[in-house]
Amino acid sequence: VAGGAEPEEGVDVMERITEAYVRHADQSTPAEQDPFNEVVRSLLEKIARPDRVAAPEKLSQLWKLPYGVTEKLASDSDIEVARPIIGRYRNFPERILINVAKTGSLAHLNAIAARPVLMPPVTDVVVTRGDQATMLTLAANRGAPFPDFGMARLVAKSKAHGQWHEAIVARADRALAALAQLLPPPPPPSA
Repeated sequence: VAGGAEPEEGVDVMERITEAYVRHADQSTPAEQDPFNEVVRSLLEKIARPDRVAAPEKLSQLWKLPYGVTEKLASDSDIEVARPIIGRYRNFPERILINVAKTGSLAHLNAIAARPVLMPPVTDVVVTRGDQATMLTLAANRGAPFPDFGMARLVAKSKAHGQWHEAIVARADRALAALAQLLPPPPPPSA
């Protein structure tokens, strides 16, 4: 089906297949997801950019997507294609998110940093690779918990950026040892 579809037909085919998938997603097995996976992945490569950008907007609202479709969309080099899945897909597999955080662009990292909920292994990767804008987004994201490593690294990177301090101090899950690094050194004892 996907191999012979024209780009305009591809969007229609993908929408019809997605609707059918959604009706049966809760009962589907991985083996039943494979055909959907293959067809959607193939169609995404053939449709025009505006449709490639629109498709993840709809797909990100689904409760369940096959692993391969999630990975294909989230790792797309075009952030406008990747952002809806990264930012809004609720059942995002952590392994894919970590891989996108390790290999994606700074725009991908910023989209990850803005997700409503992140797991500590993901925040560690984002803190390690992120730029100033990503760090500010991550520091302000209360859905992104920081283990000691991530918080310490965030604090170390933030020393030159005053707005990060405010975002970090406002966090309820901040580590006291890491916050101590934000304080100026005590004055030398007077003689």
